[in-house]
Amino acid sequence: MTMRSARPALLDVFSGVIAIVAVVGTCMASRAIGFDFRAIYALTSAAFFLAGFVRGSAAVGRLGWQVVRVSVGGFLGTAALVMNNGPHLLLLQIGLVLITLAVVTTGIVARRRWQSDRGSSVRLSALSLIAAGLIVFFAVPRLSTYAAFEGANRPLASFTLQADDHVLHSEDLRGHVVILAFWASWCVQCLEELPELQTVYTRFQNNPQVVFLAVDTGWDGETLEKGNRRLAQHHLALPNVFDSGAAAQSLSVDALPTLVLLDRNGSVKLVHHGYDRAEHLDHALSGKVEELLASPHSR
Repeated sequence: MTMRSARPALLDVFSGVIAIVAVVGTCMASRAIGFDFRAIYALTSAAFFLAGFVRGSAAVGRLGWQVVRVSVGGFLGTAALVMNNGPHLLLLQIGLVLITLAVVTTGIVARRRWQSDRGSSVRLSALSLIAAGLIVFFAVPRLSTYAAFEGANRPLASFTLQADDHVLHSEDLRGHVVILAFWASWCVQCLEELPELQTVYTRFQNNPQVVFLAVDTGWDGETLEKGNRRLAQHHLALPNVFDSGAAAQSLSVDALPTLVLLDRNGSVKLVHHGYDRAEHLDHALSGKVEELLASPHSR
């Protein structure tokens, strides 16, 4: 294959790379977008539909191969998300791959029809973007909640946590529904999540059956004092304790933020990974706490 004959295929790939650079750049420039999978899905849909529409005029080879070439940039962006978040939110990332393939396909087909049947091209484009919008606003929040919560049923290993004036033992948590919110003062996602956790804490703080602890991890030079200062700066009144590493290790916490929910028998029942504004975590988490309070198996 000569360079000249390979040029259209390379331009297909290049258009997808430009699309993902635009998506990532916008997410980095705006924290509100970068922490909301609805916005990420919407940006991805718009950028890759345009990439497909632009390259559809070339009509290089079979439709399937051209879709794959234009979508390569989206695959690279999704791979970066997997590397950053681990496998915990894999369903959301698979969804991004599928919506990328779908909008690139409709973009290419719409452009190929543009000259022969402009009305059909416009209708296809409109239907594609409407479908993407419905997925963004209705399916993504539900998928985010489903992907973030991981069910568990394992006993709680022994560990201690340091409060300002006393040591808290894991055995002291038995008999309560417990929310352990692992965070650190340098964790940007954690700082986005904490206000929603404050709402949950306020809702249950007068319930003696519920214990809520912000667990400040001792990772990367973190200290209890740094965590307390950060909470004060953000006007948050969460009870903060410090983990020297034993709690995170025993609960298999490998990334921040992570929430661990315990039932009254001292068993780990749920783990929540990451933070996504689309999820409405305060509502989702409050519902999970109510379920544990009502469960006859945790009395």
